Amino acid sequence: MIDKNIPIGNFAYENATDISWTRRSRWGFLAMLLEAQDFDYTRTGSLDLTHWTPKISYSSTERIWSINCEKIMVGSRLLFDYYQTEVRKQRTPGIYWRDTSARYYDLFRPLESPRTYVDGGNMIDYPHFRSISLGVGPAELNLLVDINGQFHLAVSGGAGGTLGIGYTEGYLCNWAACTDNIDMPSPADISKAIDGFCGEGSFQLVGGIAVSLCPSSIDPLELTGVSAYYLGLEVGYGAGAIGTFSLPYRNPSLGWTKAVQDQINGWDLSAAYSQTLSH
Repeated sequence: MIDKNIPIGNFAYENATDISWTRRSRWGFLAMLLEAQDFDYTRTGSLDLTHWTPKISYSSTERIWSINCEKIMVGSRLLFDYYQTEVRKQRTPGIYWRDTSARYYDLFRPLESPRTYVDGGNMIDYPHFRSISLGVGPAELNLLVDINGQFHLAVSGGAGGTLGIGYTEGYLCNWAACTDNIDMPSPADISKAIDGFCGEGSFQLVGGIAVSLCPSSIDPLELTGVSAYYLGLEVGYGAGAIGTFSLPYRNPSLGWTKAVQDQINGWDLSAAYSQTLSH
């Protein structure tokens, strides 16, 4: 019945949104559909990092129901339309560098506890750190929080100048390449890679990209690359140096390692069908 409404192959690896280049599956959504019954309720959610405390931001709750055992409806929309307009929707406006569409699917049934299904997979695009920056003239200050909730302070300066306030998400990568592999570095390695002195080049016009290369404190023979993506009210450009150091404050609730674990423990195709057969 699901396959009549959306061919199962649609849930396999896909370009998740028209904005992001991320490829991933939707087996969590399929697992939720396989478990659903007429007149259950569902909602979709995704990790929102633009709040001070990272949280799962959810859509409105809508009823699942069927017509003549042929068509599946979610609220007033056909399942396919709901999938295209709600599940694949880029949920955080302006975040153009990663996929912010749904990964979490809640199922509600009267007199039962809600159940949550998460898309699994071995690739992620969550950043290693995020920051708020203040640029005035040739200098810029960045307050960073990494994925583990560790705070860092970055000070940069050099040729050029920046004016404004911006929100940044950054990714660490080794000398060879940046990768979306789900295996995350340890907290100590992330701090070692973020902290230190680096060369930097950047361009900001409301949004922008900064790239820096610096000696890796993990392996002196390698370089650590940092690609950072801006969103905010900043205008400027620069080339110079940036120094970053850890602050004596760490708050795990401000990190987002749980979202990574949710995906590691998320649903794949075989698990979705095994769950249904076990019932």
